[in-house]
Amino acid sequence: MVHVLPDTRFLSTAVFALSALVASVIDLWRGKIPRWCVYPPLIALLALCAVSGVRVLAVALAGALCFFALLALSRKASGGLMGKGDLRFGALCGLYCGFPAAAIAAFLAALFALAAFAFRAALRRPRASIPFAPFLSAGSLLAPILYRLLIR
Repeated sequence: MVHVLPDTRFLSTAVFALSALVASVIDLWRGKIPRWCVYPPLIALLALCAVSGVRVLAVALAGALCFFALLALSRKASGGLMGKGDLRFGALCGLYCGFPAAAIAAFLAALFALAAFAFRAALRRPRASIPFAPFLSAGSLLAPILYRLLIR
């Protein structure tokens, strides 16, 4: 999580956690992440970062760009298997995490998704597509904690 002012830290976590829950449930249910799950919390987090200062906003925007770029490269490499909703939600995740925790979040999300795919393959129930929002959410909620514990 980006270092916002102490009184906005809880609010930014609550906004992201709620949007992550909604996006994950909808992605599991419908296989898509609608725009309305991403854009309002994105605007809210941008406003909270802007209130906290230019440095916080820059770190958050760098995180959003990093996460979006990593997912865009993954989408390109997979031949378009990842949806555009995942890219938009990834930008929201990166905005919440900030840079460099966004790179850790992307790695964790990919690791969690790979573990889920391996588990499904072991059960002999592989699916062509796996909803990615739950893994993006989990990685993004864990990455700032791991970043603080291990790196800082």
